[in-house]
Amino acid sequence: MDWVLSDLDPQLGVQLEDNLRLNHLAFADDVALVTESPRGAQHLAGQFERGLGEVGLLPNALKSATLVVAADGKKKRWFCDQALRGSSGERPQDTRSQTGKG
Repeated sequence: MDWVLSDLDPQLGVQLEDNLRLNHLAFADDVALVTESPRGAQHLAGQFERGLGEVGLLPNALKSATLVVAADGKKKRWFCDQALRGSSGERPQDTRSQTGKG
């Protein structure tokens, strides 16, 4: 996993300070890709999926989602897109009622 993440495009992500850019957050097998644009997100996701494929892994589409945090400069506020969707474009299915877990 570290190899796949270290191979992500260093030009994408968000600028933190000086020349430091952040394009992912990772803990164990959970990964968040961070970009400033939808196009950048698609590019990073493609790189990530190809890299995983090279080491015999695939992301789980049912456990994947997209979250857009946008800023409204005129109203001086930020908001999150509430339409979370898996990579297939469908809303992730809530399986709590099926498994009894939640």
